[in-house]
Amino acid sequence: MYQLPFQPKKWTRHSSSTPYFFAADSSQSLDFREYKRRVIRPHFNYLNYSHYYDWLIQTEPLIAKLLLTYSQTLLLTSKHLVVQQPHRKMLFTLKSIQSVSLHYRKLLFPLIIGGILAPLCAVSVWNNLMYFWLGITFVLFGLSLMYYGWLGTYQLDIQFDTYKISYFADQKTPELETMLKETNLLIQKRKASDE
Repeated sequence: MYQLPFQPKKWTRHSSSTPYFFAADSSQSLDFREYKRRVIRPHFNYLNYSHYYDWLIQTEPLIAKLLLTYSQTLLLTSKHLVVQQPHRKMLFTLKSIQSVSLHYRKLLFPLIIGGILAPLCAVSVWNNLMYFWLGITFVLFGLSLMYYGWLGTYQLDIQFDTYKISYFADQKTPELETMLKETNLLIQKRKASDE
């Protein structure tokens, strides 16, 4: 049972419509922002722990953990697929995911920006509209952007019913491929059990 940091003098029922929530006597100060989510249940409420209730916070067994990039981690539990980034965590339920796949894609944004920047700067250097070394620097920068976009990168695609979300992956490894196969198998098992 949850122990308060202080001992209130008297407990009173908070409301007749919510029989499981109790509040302290008004003579004692109680911070409801911290304690309003604490629920005191009678001993005769039984829960079946073989089923995952959506409203019950349970720890899920971790099936697999893999590093996508130096700052992104991919976690697979029995109910969720989690993409963990340095300042946020994206949580996807396996019921809502259609499939998970890895694709190699060229990066269009640096390819287009480099393709525009390099010829324009080369023409401006040729016509003496820009300082020579500054123009050559921009031409080389545009060419390097084009090369970077042409090289491309691997992307992890999480496909939903109507949209998909992509995350960058450093490289295609056998561990990543086996994790994606296991994730797709778990998604198919979940959908088969729901039907």
